[in-house]
Amino acid sequence: KETQHLSHQTDENIRSEIQSHIQSLKERKQNLEEKMKALVASDPLVEGAFQRLKDIGGVGDVTALTLLAEMPELGHVNAKQIAALAGVAPQNRDSGSRRGQRHIGGGRLNVRNALYMAAMSAIRVEPDLKETYERLSAKGKPHKLALIAVMRKIIIWANGKLKDYYAEQKIQMH
Repeated sequence: KETQHLSHQTDENIRSEIQSHIQSLKERKQNLEEKMKALVASDPLVEGAFQRLKDIGGVGDVTALTLLAEMPELGHVNAKQIAALAGVAPQNRDSGSRRGQRHIGGGRLNVRNALYMAAMSAIRVEPDLKETYERLSAKGKPHKLALIAVMRKIIIWANGKLKDYYAEQKIQMH
């Protein structure tokens, strides 16, 4: 939002204040990311999970941190459940004999936002996810639908990777 304010501001004094505020926000964001990475590094189990998540093409530090922080169920539930928790599973819009169009909804907004950014990156760097996106696009599916399919695939892969990792570490959810 602040960059939008800056782009519409013509007064140099106000522009300077906005630029200073933007710089301050960037520094705070960087500081928070460093603190989160230090917390992750302080626990070998969490560090291992973090690295497993980052092995997925398109998943960077922010997405991996978001998934670890906001999805404690990751690695402990099935694929349908994790997709629903992340808000990338299609939800029925049926009533009586009427079948409505399926839409995503619910779930955890921060996770869905992180997955969106990961999917945007993944369709460039991860061959399997790029193929999924291109196959759906070639069938005439809308861009957003293809991207959501990639997001769903990422969260399901992440769930599987952590399920395997926790099994190796002999960790179970209570």
